[in-house]
Amino acid sequence: MADEITKLRPIKFCSKRYGYVLMAGSLLAFQDFSFEYQGMGHRFKAFTEEFMEKNFSNYHKMTVDNDAPIPKAGYPDIGAGHFARALPYGDWYKFNVHQRIHGNSIEHLSWFLPLLFVQGMFLPRFAATMAGVMFVGREFYRFGYLDKDGPSSKIREMGAIPLNIAGILLISSVAGFVWRRQMGGFISRRKTVRRFTTNHYDIRMEKVEKDLDLIKKGVVTKKPTMLPMHPKII
Repeated sequence: MADEITKLRPIKFCSKRYGYVLMAGSLLAFQDFSFEYQGMGHRFKAFTEEFMEKNFSNYHKMTVDNDAPIPKAGYPDIGAGHFARALPYGDWYKFNVHQRIHGNSIEHLSWFLPLLFVQGMFLPRFAATMAGVMFVGREFYRFGYLDKDGPSSKIREMGAIPLNIAGILLISSVAGFVWRRQMGGFISRRKTVRRFTTNHYDIRMEKVEKDLDLIKKGVVTKKPTMLPMHPKII
């Protein structure tokens, strides 16, 4: 019986469903890279070599060093510095739109990915679903921001609302899981709570531990026969 428990314990954390969580996290990371390189393309269009030489060559040498080369592509300006203020309004606006799309993505991923990989160990399907909602919502957010309406675009709002809801639900699920562990068995034993928080691994583990406890107390003298594990459980 003890061997059966040993076999069951790693199953929950090594579920094949966790692969979906890793795949979803990788897609979000790849999506963020696409935002970065899309913005980089516009950066090179706006901050051309001629533009930098014409507007900042002498000033840069006076303030930094006489032999210092002029920075390429307007680095390290991220849209609100000395270099960007010299851009025509159209180029400045488009460049900052791309910066905002990428910046908003980083703001969310900085906390979403760690929570995704942690909660994915316990609720892999839920975590992967929230990541999928985030991915689709982020694309709507991008295309809406690139539309002529920009920040006021309805398409942007169609993406921003679900991706924010997905983030809130993921945070709530992690907080609920921690709260459940801290509160002990009183909350976790409620039928309503168990309906949404337990899975087939938990049910199987509880049965094995109950049978082991009965054997130790001498209530059950013969080791019960364990049903073979279904391939879907593994």
